[in-house]
Amino acid sequence: MFFYRFLLLFSFSISLLQAQASDAAKFTQVYENSEKGAEKPSSKTQSELLGKELPTDVPIVIGQHSRVEFGKRDYLARVGGIAQFQLTSAGGIKLSRGVVLIQPVSKEFKMDFTTEKSAFSVEGAGCFQIETTTNGGCKLMLLTGISKVRIAKGNEQSLIPGNLIFLLPGKTDFGPTLDIDLGLLCSTSRLVNGFQSPLSRVKEFRAAAFFQRYRTKGKSNALIGDASNERDYQVIFVK
Repeated sequence: MFFYRFLLLFSFSISLLQAQASDAAKFTQVYENSEKGAEKPSSKTQSELLGKELPTDVPIVIGQHSRVEFGKRDYLARVGGIAQFQLTSAGGIKLSRGVVLIQPVSKEFKMDFTTEKSAFSVEGAGCFQIETTTNGGCKLMLLTGISKVRIAKGNEQSLIPGNLIFLLPGKTDFGPTLDIDLGLLCSTSRLVNGFQSPLSRVKEFRAAAFFQRYRTKGKSNALIGDASNERDYQVIFVK
């Protein structure tokens, strides 16, 4: 399969592939090889792709030390380095590799997602992050608000901030539901902090982290890693 390499080949004449819809997604922040992944890139690293429309049904690969932000009328998305994704003509996102953070604009938000071996939808006003796993599925983390996740032709589950669930390949039920350390995630994530213009709901991230710590009566030192098969996932303890 031929991919338009971001920063190398994605500088192609994007205008030829732009969506015709008035609500097409557009790049709002772009950092290319940003100081090898620096937390706060300088303005000189911003790309001429700013303001351009993203094509649909075209695979896009993000460089290792790059990250992008794009938005539509109903959501804002941030995608990290080495990610491979595409916007579908039906309005969803196919995430083949990497991490994407979604900030919905309204309570009526609903969006379909697919990975290599899983398909699901997310609805509700909560901000969330999706990261692919080695087994072809993904893990989904809710950062703020309340949202509902529904597996295609399968079960559904409501999440509160701090919840993490695994979407398993070919399954109609969810994997284990765990709690992540929201405070640690939000303070270290480049998708949260690695852009010059902050997320409009960044205060909600801090509030959610505070209430999670109160709810759990302490701070977990466990980080959730990869899922290599249908049954096993990594739990990493920070000393």
